[in-house]
Amino acid sequence: MRCKFEVTSLTRYAGIPSVKVELHPAMGQDEEDRKFWKITPTGKIELMIDDSNNVNYFEVGKEYYLDFSEVENVR
Repeated sequence: MRCKFEVTSLTRYAGIPSVKVELHPAMGQDEEDRKFWKITPTGKIELMIDDSNNVNYFEVGKEYYLDFSEVENVR
C-alpha cells in the first residue's frame, strides 16, 4: 500500500541533533490525493529522528510517499 503524507510540523530540540516530525494524510486536489482520502480520511504519523545526517530531510508543507509492505518470516 502506498500513501502520501504531508509534513505538518517539525519540533527541534536545543542542544541535541533531533527532530520530531508530524505527518498527516495529504489533502490535495489531485486524483491520487482524493483516492487516498476517500479510503483513509484521517491519520497521523509521528517520527523522532536522531540521525544528524537526516534531521533536515523533512520540510513542513512538503509531501512524502510512505510504502507499507508486510514483513514475512521475521522469526
